[in-house]
Amino acid sequence: MARLISILSWLLLIGTTARAGGVTHMRIEGALDGGTLSHLRRAVEGAEERDDLLLVELDTPGGEIELMWQLARALAHASESGITTVAWVNDRALSAGALVALACDRIVMRSRASIGAATAVRIGPTGLMPISTDPGVQEKFNSAFRSQWRGWAEEHNRPGVLAEAMVDASVEVFLVERELERLLVSGSEWDDMKRRGEPVHLLRTIAAQGQLLTLTGGEALELNLVDALGESLDEVLDKSGVSTGARTEVLRESSDEMAAWLESYSLLLLAGGILFALIELKAPGFGLPGAASIACFAAMLFGRHLIGLADVVHILAVGLGVVLIMVEIFLVPGTLWAGLSGGALILAGLILSGLGPGVGLGYALDRALLLDSASNVAGALLLGMLGLMTISRWLPSAPGFRRLVLTAPESQGEGAGRGQIGSKHPVGSGSQSPDSVAADAVAVGAVGRSLTDL
Repeated sequence: MARLISILSWLLLIGTTARAGGVTHMRIEGALDGGTLSHLRRAVEGAEERDDLLLVELDTPGGEIELMWQLARALAHASESGITTVAWVNDRALSAGALVALACDRIVMRSRASIGAATAVRIGPTGLMPISTDPGVQEKFNSAFRSQWRGWAEEHNRPGVLAEAMVDASVEVFLVERELERLLVSGSEWDDMKRRGEPVHLLRTIAAQGQLLTLTGGEALELNLVDALGESLDEVLDKSGVSTGARTEVLRESSDEMAAWLESYSLLLLAGGILFALIELKAPGFGLPGAASIACFAAMLFGRHLIGLADVVHILAVGLGVVLIMVEIFLVPGTLWAGLSGGALILAGLILSGLGPGVGLGYALDRALLLDSASNVAGALLLGMLGLMTISRWLPSAPGFRRLVLTAPESQGEGAGRGQIGSKHPVGSGSQSPDSVAADAVAVGAVGRSLTDL
C-alpha cells in the first residue's frame, strides 16, 4: 500500500510539473557553507519568477547543523510558496545533506548514490567528536534530534524510523511482514509485537544496533524513502515531466563566494560594529569610529542578505534604530524613549537577520537557531565592551585619538593645578588672569559657567 501511494504521488507530481514553464537546476557540491544559501536563494527566486520546477542536485558530505536547518527551511518555504522542489542525489547526500534532500517534495537518486550517516558531531582538538561527553546530555540531544528528523520525514510522507536511524546509531530498524503487508519497525516496536504475540515475520535487518543507516539509491527506493531512480539529468527531467521545457542552470558565482566569506566573519563584523559605535558615543560629534561602525554593520547585513537570511525589513529595522539613537544624542538628549526604541530595533534586527525564511518556533531547531543568533549578538556586545575597556587604557595617550576622551589640562605655571580655596572671584567673572581662572577651575567648590552643552 505504501509503495502504491508513493507511485501515485509521483504520477501526480509529473502531472503537476508538466504544466510548469520548465526547470531551474542548481548543483550543491562539496561541504555546505554560507555560499550554498546564497546559491539556493538565487535559484528559488529564479524558479518563482519563471514558474519552474526547482531541481536541486546533491553531492555533499554535509555541513553545520544551523546551516543544514536554514537550507531545509528555505526549501520548505519555497514549497509553501508554490514551487515544486525535487532533490536529485547524484552521488551522496550525507549528514546535513540528507535533511536537505528530505526537505524537498520529491527525491530521485542514482542507483549507486548514498544517503544517510547524519549523526550530529562537533569539531574538537582531535577532530570530530560527540556533541557532549556526558552520556545524559548526549542522549537528551539525540532524542530531540531523532524526533525532529522523524517529524520532518513523516511530514513529507517518508518512513520516519529510517530518518531516526540516520542520526542515531542506537536505533534499530527491521523489515517485517504482517498479514502479507511489509512494515518498517524500530527495535522497540519489534519487541512489542513479539510480546503481544502478533503474527509477524522478520524479513531482514535494515539498521543494526550501533550502526548509522546509510542507503544506496536502490535500497532507498525499495524502502520508500525516495520516489524514483535517475541515472542522468535527462532521465530525472523526463521522470519529472519537464524534459521538453526550458532548462535554466543556476551556477555558483563569485557573489556566493563573497557571501560565504562575509558570513564566516559575521561575528567579527558584529563585534567591530558595536565597538566602534561605543567609541563614537564617547566622542564629540560624528567621526571616523561612527563611519567604521556603520561600515561593519552594513557589510554584515549585506552578507546575510546575499545568503537569504536578512530580509529588507531587518535592514530597515537596524537603520531606523541607528536614526533614533542619533535623534536621542543630537536632537532630544535626555528623553530616553528614542534611544531605547532605537536600541531595541537594532537588537531585534540583528537577531532576526540571522535566522532565514520560514524559521519560526515550531521546531526545537528553530528555537535553538533563535537562541544561537541572540547569543551571537550578546557575545559580540560583550566583546565590544571589553574592547572599549582595553582601548580606554591607552586611548588618552594615543596619537590621533586624544580628541576622543577628556583629559586634564596641561600645567600653566606654578599656580596651575593648585586649589585656590577662598578665591574672591568666581570663574568667568572677567577680573582674573588666565592663570587664576585655570587655578580656580580645578579648585574644590569653585563656581563656573558652562559655555557649551555638557
